[in-house]
Amino acid sequence: MSDISELIPRLAIDTSTEYLSVALQTKCGIFLRHKKVVNKHSDFIIPFILDVLKQANISLNEIQLIAYTAGPGSFTGLRITLSVVKGIALPRNIPLVAIPTLDHIAYQVHNINPQSNIIALMDAKINEIFIAQYQSSPFKKIKSDFILRKNSDEFQTLLTQDNMIIISNNNFHENEITVKNILVRNPKADQLFKLLDNTTNYSMSNAKNSTLMYIRNKVALTHQEQRLKVK
Repeated sequence: MSDISELIPRLAIDTSTEYLSVALQTKCGIFLRHKKVVNKHSDFIIPFILDVLKQANISLNEIQLIAYTAGPGSFTGLRITLSVVKGIALPRNIPLVAIPTLDHIAYQVHNINPQSNIIALMDAKINEIFIAQYQSSPFKKIKSDFILRKNSDEFQTLLTQDNMIIISNNNFHENEITVKNILVRNPKADQLFKLLDNTTNYSMSNAKNSTLMYIRNKVALTHQEQRLKVK
């Protein structure tokens, strides 16, 4: 099987936040569409893909690899991406690579301060946060994705460490956290290519076996479960 870095042209898609990001890499360069679409990912994802293909003057049949963010994040946006990439990949036998959203967010700032670790945060709703921790240089995940409550002692302890903290703007407001060194980053799909080329953390799979990453056992809690969690 070919090395991931050798599979060009390749497509990358991120719909984990209110932004839709689609990138295409060819031997001529990288073509990117990145726009805040809120909850209208389904309206724009196909036009964005067609647009980058048109810019690069290639067809879908020439794509050798598709990378996509697999979660956590916008449940609807992620499901849309999975449906689209499977629809493209299955009849053409294109391999897929699923990348955790927090890896994508964290990698965009890994070279700002090589001496610092990174804490990547993302709003998980119902007063909870998705979290993962990373080493900056070389970039490496040191604690896999997990969930904490915003008002928990463990979360507050994390915020006081000498780390770089990154948050997505997926309905997550800076004023909810009072700590220095917070950087706001929205995942841009072109960064997925760099992440693939500079790490060995990800493997290819076929469209049939590709899926999303669910940190919670359930997508939504019932009202009764929510009340129990607050107690």
